[in-house]
Amino acid sequence: MLLLCFFLLTPLLLTGPLWIWKFSDLNLDTHWSKSSSGVVAIPNAKAREDEAVIQIYGARAYNWRGAFAVHTWIAIKQAGDANFRRYDVIGWRHFRGMPVVSESIGLPNRAWFGNPPKLYGQVRGQGTEKLIKKVENAIASYPASEFYRVWPGPNSNTFTADVLRKVPEIQVTLPSTAVGKDFPLGCWIQSTTGGSGLQLTLWGIFGVSIGFEEGLRFQWFALEFGLNPWKGEIYWPGIGTLHLWS
Repeated sequence: MLLLCFFLLTPLLLTGPLWIWKFSDLNLDTHWSKSSSGVVAIPNAKAREDEAVIQIYGARAYNWRGAFAVHTWIAIKQAGDANFRRYDVIGWRHFRGMPVVSESIGLPNRAWFGNPPKLYGQVRGQGTEKLIKKVENAIASYPASEFYRVWPGPNSNTFTADVLRKVPEIQVTLPSTAVGKDFPLGCWIQSTTGGSGLQLTLWGIFGVSIGFEEGLRFQWFALEFGLNPWKGEIYWPGIGTLHLWS
């Protein structure tokens, strides 16, 4: 039965990445050293200097990997700071013997190897300063800070997901294309990234999750698919979220 699922389900799920590869504006030709990292205008992303902000971003991964997955990062700004601090996991840091979590200063809404970012969610206003402290503690205690593996994790999306699980008040659900978000850093039963559901996972490769924000989702070789009848959404590998009704 498992063998039958492998030969039937796997090719079906790969239709999503194939569609992105053939019909999207995914850039497969530009060398990484020549890729744009310019600022991309995003509605509601700007922050006043006197306000504290937490933002969660993602963009298609570099080259062919972008057909399957996004790369995600976290940006925080204390009230009174002129710039954001951006945190994400960078794979090449591991291969150079460095901690994988990178911290940089500046605008967080920059292209990732030429791919425009999306703002998945943010927190502003009252109580944000306290949440920033929790985010900073979650980043400092990331358990895979010395290790990186692109599939099934731990990778950049594992890092972002770990912070979201430790600070559920952020209430941001990572997209199904955030491959690696389901990799367990502890128990095989864990909360979903949005904090409203539960997930059972086997090494982040096979699993099932359910929640109001996430709907019902399945992971098959870390490719996620499912539906949310409450929000009228379907989730498909490579493509992400398809809105059917609201």
